[in-house]
Amino acid sequence: MKFVIVLLKELAEIIIRRYRLLINSLKTGKEADGVLNAINSLKSEGIAVEHDFFTAQECLNLRNKIDDLIASNSTNVWIDDEGADHRVYFVNEIDEEFNRFYENPKIRKILAKYTGTREPEGMLLAARIDAQDGNLGSGGGWHRDSPITHQFKAIAT
Repeated sequence: MKFVIVLLKELAEIIIRRYRLLINSLKTGKEADGVLNAINSLKSEGIAVEHDFFTAQECLNLRNKIDDLIASNSTNVWIDDEGADHRVYFVNEIDEEFNRFYENPKIRKILAKYTGTREPEGMLLAARIDAQDGNLGSGGGWHRDSPITHQFKAIAT
C-alpha cells in the first residue's frame, strides 16, 4: 500500500511539473537577463553556458576554499575509495560565498522555469576530482542523479 501512495504522489508531482512547464513555455519573450536564452539552450543542447560568471580570482578563491574544506575532513566531506572524488555536501550552508552562488537569482529562476518547480530545493555540492588509475569519474562513472526528466545542475569551473 505504501508503494501505491508513493507512486501516486510521484505521478501527481509529474503532472504538476509538466503543467508548470507548459505555462512557462507560453510565457516566452518576457524573461530578461538571459533566462530565456538559457532555457532554450537547455532544451535544445542540454547545456547553457554563462561566460565570465566568476572572475579568475573569484574562481581561485573558491577553489582554495574547497581544498581547505576537503582537508578539514568535516562531516560534510566524502572521499571515494580511490581517493579521487572529493565532495563537500551542503557547502552553501557552510560558507556564505558558496551560498551566494546557490541563491543567485538568475540561476534560481532558470532552475524553477526549467524544472517546473515553484520553489526549488536542494543543496550545493563542491567537489574536486583527481585523475588517477582506477577512477571512473565523478560519482563512480556514468549515472543519473535524479529520476526527474528535467535534471538541473549549475556548475562553476
